[in-house]
Amino acid sequence: MWIILLDHSGSMGDPFEATDFKFEGRVRKVAADIKLDAAKKPVLLQLRRLGESTHVVLFGFTSTVRQIHAGQAGEHAAFEQALSG
Repeated sequence: MWIILLDHSGSMGDPFEATDFKFEGRVRKVAADIKLDAAKKPVLLQLRRLGESTHVVLFGFTSTVRQIHAGQAGEHAAFEQALSG
């Protein structure tokens, strides 16, 4: 089972500001101007790398946590739909 936490607080709707920031650790570069859009893309990419029958629960959080979607990693369209909201 995979549990994914996605920050969707107000600041995630803002564009990126830092231009000279150097990331360390695990970094996935995606084409996105808004932080939340940039965070959603690696989630969908990771789902495609998991075994299709792997159970995944996706939670969104601000000051509280709520479940966005639960299903099998192979249910790409369902996760994409859940993330579009």
